[in-house]
Amino acid sequence: MKHLLSLIALAGFAFTAAPELKAQKIGYINRQSVVDSLAAYDTAMAKLQRAAEFYDETLMSNQTEYQRLMTQYQEMSQNPNTPKTRLELKVKEIQALEDRMRELQEKRQEELQELQYDLLKPISDAVNKMTEAIAKEKGYVYVLDNTNNTLVVMPKTDDLTDVVRARMIAEEKKARTTTKP
Repeated sequence: MKHLLSLIALAGFAFTAAPELKAQKIGYINRQSVVDSLAAYDTAMAKLQRAAEFYDETLMSNQTEYQRLMTQYQEMSQNPNTPKTRLELKVKEIQALEDRMRELQEKRQEELQELQYDLLKPISDAVNKMTEAIAKEKGYVYVLDNTNNTLVVMPKTDDLTDVVRARMIAEEKKARTTTKP
């Protein structure tokens, strides 16, 4: 909704502004579509997946330990000869493991978000730079991001997505061929 209001405000400004502004071109791009098509994005997502798998393995190990402790507790609680203090210690052990698991889950989420940002920022910056270059070449003063399909009227001639995608892919290929021995 916020994007829609921004677009309406921009459109209103563009149509009511001084006559010289009315001649300025406004283009659009689906940035996510461009990013998704890049090999660098696939590489970044693979790194992110590996990092997530490390945490998932640790969490699975903790879950197995949790099940083991719960089974022990149930067996102990069913035995009338089990001292109350042993049951209390087992409960504390279970609660401590639950706390560690919760902390690990929170740490996992925070670190994966940071890693995702670090991995995707250079890609996003490159797409922005390429979009700016193409917009300048083609005479666009404004380029809106249509990733969330918030534009209502979108002339295909003002869509820069395919041009940016093609140049980004070409640059990736050029970089790969120049870095190979």
